[in-house]
Amino acid sequence: MSANHDEGTPVTRANKSTPLLLISLDGYRSNYFYRYQPTLKSMADNGVKARYMMASYPTITFPNHYSIVTGLYPASHGIVANTFYDPDFNETFAMNMEVKDGKWWGGEPIWHTLTRQVGSWP
Repeated sequence: MSANHDEGTPVTRANKSTPLLLISLDGYRSNYFYRYQPTLKSMADNGVKARYMMASYPTITFPNHYSIVTGLYPASHGIVANTFYDPDFNETFAMNMEVKDGKWWGGEPIWHTLTRQVGSWP
C-alpha cells in the first residue's frame, strides 16, 4: 500500500509511507520455500512473515485468500469454493467472474478497513 506524497511536504520518518506486499503461495509446500526459492527467502528474512498459518476448510484458493484479507472463516464470509451454487440466491458464484454484488461478500476486506480508517486506498 502506498500513499500520495505532496512534493512540497518534506519526507520524514513520521510521514513516509512504507509499501505493503502480500504474497500468497497457493498449494506450495512450506519446506520448498527455503530450499528452492532464495529470492523469496531473502524477502521473508528482511521483512515480515507468518511463522505458522492454518488453512481454512475447504483448502481451496479463493476461500482461503478471502479468509486472509477478512480474518474470517468461509462459513462466516460466505465464499466456500472457487465456484459454487447458492440455493438461497438461485445463482452461481465463480471467482473468475467480476462480482460486484455485495450479497456474495461477507466480512470486510483489509482494503475497505484501510479506506474507512485512513480515507484512501491507492
